[in-house]
Amino acid sequence: MDEQIDNYSLSIPSEQIFPDSLLDFFQPTTNEIQSGSIEDTFDGLENITNNFLGEVDINIGDDVDIDINLTGGDRDPITGEVDGENSGSLDGESDEVVEVNYTTANSSATAGSNYQRTKSTLTSQPDETQKAIETPIFGDKIVENNENSTVNLSQTQNTQIENSKRIAAIKDNNLAKISISNTQITEGNKGQKQARFTVTMDSEIDENVKVNFTTVNDTAKAGLDYKRTKGTLNFRPGQTKKIISVPILGDTLIENNEKFQVVLSKPKNANIDDNKGIATIKNNDFAKISIGNTQITEGNEGQKQARFTVTMDSEIDENVKVNFTTVNDTAKAGLDYKRTKGTLNFRPGQTKRLFQFPY
Repeated sequence: MDEQIDNYSLSIPSEQIFPDSLLDFFQPTTNEIQSGSIEDTFDGLENITNNFLGEVDINIGDDVDIDINLTGGDRDPITGEVDGENSGSLDGESDEVVEVNYTTANSSATAGSNYQRTKSTLTSQPDETQKAIETPIFGDKIVENNENSTVNLSQTQNTQIENSKRIAAIKDNNLAKISISNTQITEGNKGQKQARFTVTMDSEIDENVKVNFTTVNDTAKAGLDYKRTKGTLNFRPGQTKKIISVPILGDTLIENNEKFQVVLSKPKNANIDDNKGIATIKNNDFAKISIGNTQITEGNEGQKQARFTVTMDSEIDENVKVNFTTVNDTAKAGLDYKRTKGTLNFRPGQTKRLFQFPY
């Protein structure tokens, strides 16, 4: 705390007083240097300075001695200069011991739960201008509002109280954590479905919580596979779950499963634990596979191959697999043909495969 002028003494040699018996002094009410007669100036000094001064003791002899006791002002009464290290809004030093009682009081914070009830007497020695009051705070891991307690001052000695109540703010550092889930949905042929993301808080709090969200492209593209969506979720006090719905744009195209994201940002009264939810759009439009018939002339020795053609009716950009096996009819495996089974693999874009077995 800045110091203030509290006691002020000066001695003015009589030969330095103006010959016309006038003395310059600072007039706070007009903020100017003024002149007046010695008698008028000293006799009315307390009034002239508009209560900037307290007791004035003047002894006029060969020198003019002036002892001044200030009441809290910080201007030189003769020059009007202000000490640059002082502040007129702060109390000054005292040459006496100052005492003041203090006690804590509940506001939104409760003694015993949030802080330790404290009361005592604060003692300030001469020349001291600042003292600290310490109140123990009880930490916890509970998610709660910021809370306030107060300190009340009373029963002073050698001073006056300008502000008897101060507020102590206890800021909570245990914020709820927000997370968003992944989801998956079958595309469908028309834009009638919704991908739903669940956003949760890990604990209830008694304040409103907000968090922004927006969709972000991955392999799925906004405007083609889903509708771009953004907004703000509002959790009311005690609420821990909210749903984000994103419209899916269905079609009949044969395509891969595709993904997009919903990203959380800018939380208020909470922290984000997991900011990204992934949606998988499962394709429900598939290529159709078929196998053709074949015929072969038997021959006299087992040197020929029966060949079957397997086709897909459209190209897709994923690998496709299909199993196959021979089955007896009138021809018997081991007698008329060789039993055969396996798996056909279609690479992306491939629509035709052959398989054969000895006949």
